[in-house]
Amino acid sequence: MELLFSVLARLDLKRDAASIYRSDLPARPWAEDLLEAYLDAPGRLVVHGLPLYSQNLAQLYAYLTTQLPRSLTDDCGRRLCRLLLSACREEEEDLRLRWKREDVDGRAVVASEVEQFVREELTPLRRALWQGEEGGLLPLRILDCPVLGNSAFTHGRAATAGDCRIVAVSLAVDRGQLLCQILHEEIHARSDPQIMKESENGNRSTQLGSDGFALHRRLEAHAVEMGQLLLANHGTHWLDAYGAWRKRYGV
Repeated sequence: MELLFSVLARLDLKRDAASIYRSDLPARPWAEDLLEAYLDAPGRLVVHGLPLYSQNLAQLYAYLTTQLPRSLTDDCGRRLCRLLLSACREEEEDLRLRWKREDVDGRAVVASEVEQFVREELTPLRRALWQGEEGGLLPLRILDCPVLGNSAFTHGRAATAGDCRIVAVSLAVDRGQLLCQILHEEIHARSDPQIMKESENGNRSTQLGSDGFALHRRLEAHAVEMGQLLLANHGTHWLDAYGAWRKRYGV
């Protein structure tokens, strides 16, 4: 479900930790109004998870029309969804054409290689992370979204849907950075609940200087340090890659 991420990647959020902005993508006439609507909507962060919960394009469009997430049912949220829907519809055909031009066989080979890599390198780390937590280690589904990639690194988005953990990343990046990003997304599922439980109001914001940014920073710092400890104990050969990953994101 790369379509919505392709739209969000055209929004220059500046100093916002949720930004997946790609300056190399062609400019779009709808981006300015959409950016304004995005910044005006208090519940905007939920849109980053919609592709993860969508089984197909019809379901994604339903989330933007008839099945709005609760945090987007106010006027600002509804406007954001309307503009997102319009942008997605404009981008849909362009994305389909791009998929047709891509090396499908090549992507299949990469996906197969990543599957083996995850089984050999990431699965033991996931087991160690969830050791002693009954029901915590869920099947992992990885969605390949090239637009989330940026040079050797990749952004990541994750969610738990039913009995499955879903992570969206770009597979076309350095293997060590891919492992670090997927692991970080997984760690959040383990580390966030306790921090949120201790939070006074749970008001989280990824925008630097906003009221909820301190909570976001605390959540990220806790997850990053848990990852450092996990690799120190169970994956020392990935510590250099993790150091590069931390430097890339300033954590």
